[in-house]
Amino acid sequence: MALAAQMNQYAEEEAELAGRFEEAELFQQHLPREMLSSVQQLKLYALTKQARGPAPAAPPSQASEMELAKVASCSSPHTRARTAA
Repeated sequence: MALAAQMNQYAEEEAELAGRFEEAELFQQHLPREMLSSVQQLKLYALTKQARGPAPAAPPSQASEMELAKVASCSSPHTRARTAA
C-alpha cells in the first residue's frame, strides 16, 4: 500500500511540475524581445527544446553544413557532460 501512495504522490508532483513548466513557457513567450539578450534568448530556446524531448539521433537527410555542425556539437561528450551538470 505504501508503494501505491508513493506512486500517486510522484504522479501528482510530476503533473504539478508539468503545469508550472507550461505556465512559465507561456509567460516567456509574451516577454518583450528586447528584455533578453540574444544569448539569453538562445539559452531559453535551448532549454525549452531540451525539456520537450530528446534531440533527433541523426541530422535531417538534406542537412546543411551548419546543421551538421550543430548536431556534431550537441552529440559530443564535452557538451553532454556540461549539460548533465
